[in-house]
Amino acid sequence: MTEPHIYKRWDALGGADDPLGCPTTRTKDVYLNNVYAGKRRYFAYGTVTWSVSRQGRNMVLAAWQDGGYAYFNRGTTSPSCSATPAARAGR
Repeated sequence: MTEPHIYKRWDALGGADDPLGCPTTRTKDVYLNNVYAGKRRYFAYGTVTWSVSRQGRNMVLAAWQDGGYAYFNRGTTSPSCSATPAARAGR
């Protein structure tokens, strides 16, 4: 992995053994209204997105689904919170 913010979040969540699984794409640039907004990488079971400044400096959001639930983990590149179920799939 080449994007350090995304890698740090993925590693903090458990790396290849975490709920996201292994990467399935290279890191891609994200644009909002044609303005660079950060990076995104897709994994076997979810995605991790890093925001340059939209939601605070070095904001990283990880999202995945497991067992009919959607999970979200957000924070800076040094996460201290654990993920919790946010919604049942299909709702």
